[in-house]
Amino acid sequence: MQHECVPFGMHNLAANSGGGTTGAAPFWTSFCPRILRTTHLEIIMSQPVLLKVYAAFFPVSSDLVEKVREAASQALAMEGDPGPHVFFEDTMLRISFEGIYFPWEDVVPLLQEAVAAGAKGKMDVLDMEAWTMTRFEACDCDRTHATPYLREGTVSLNHVLDYSGL
Repeated sequence: MQHECVPFGMHNLAANSGGGTTGAAPFWTSFCPRILRTTHLEIIMSQPVLLKVYAAFFPVSSDLVEKVREAASQALAMEGDPGPHVFFEDTMLRISFEGIYFPWEDVVPLLQEAVAAGAKGKMDVLDMEAWTMTRFEACDCDRTHATPYLREGTVSLNHVLDYSGL
């Protein structure tokens, strides 16, 4: 028997007309039997990209990279993207992530440690749902900071696109 998806709210009509359901079946099977075969993980993984994180910092130690990898292990990437998302090349830490969740709040203090030790670089967090970009950038000492620090700034992605030359 071929099942057809019936628009939500039409399940009684489909049942009364003899099409696609029986009286014992749950109501949601009447509008789309695919729901019964969909797992929770499939629902999560079929969502669009919500977050993009890109970073490059140098020079950093391999110990710091391992701490960042441990923090990033909680990331929830898109289907078919098992990672890795954290890379270490020579003395450079790189992060390249696109997915649903990335624990950037846990990574920022680790990057601050690296900047205090003399690392340079930046990390961009693009929140596609809020349509914002937050940049964390290594800055030298100034009047309010006695040591190098990580400056944070958030702008609309519209602003980024306006000034990117695209």
